[in-house]
Order: sequence, then structure tokens, then C-alpha cells
Amino acid sequence: MKVTHTDTLKPGQPPSETERLWIYNGLDCCVTLEVLEVLLPQLDNLTAGTYALSRALQGPVLEMNMRGVLVDEQWSWIS
Repeated sequence: MKVTHTDTLKPGQPPSETERLWIYNGLDCCVTLEVLEVLLPQLDNLTAGTYALSRALQGPVLEMNMRGVLVDEQWSWIS
């Protein structure tokens, strides 16, 4: 596995497109984990329940986004 030190990358030597995407993905995962580690200790009973519900709805919402919504363009609210 290649190690990329993002703190020493120089603007004149950009990585390849594939490396750039791997770096972005890695940093995205790291930042997400850092945020989670700060937020979890702040949860109480109410906010923990809200967080759990939000996580439980991620799958169904993703499925709805992927499938879309059927729209009847002939139907109108105005009679």
C-alpha cells in the first residue's frame, strides 16, 4: 500500500487523478471519524435517540433517492 503524506504535498507536483481520488477518500474518512469522536461524548438520552433514528433512516432514504419518485405530470392541483 502506498503511503501519501498529505501535509508535504506540493502544488507543483500534483498526484495522478486516481491518487487524488484516493487521497480525497482517505481524508473524508478521517475527518468523519474525528467528528464522530467529538460528538459521541456529547450525546445524552434524547440526542442519542435522535442520532440512532437518523442513522436508521439512512438506508431507506438512500433507496428512495436511488429509485426516484414517480410523478404524474398530467395530474394537477388546480382543477
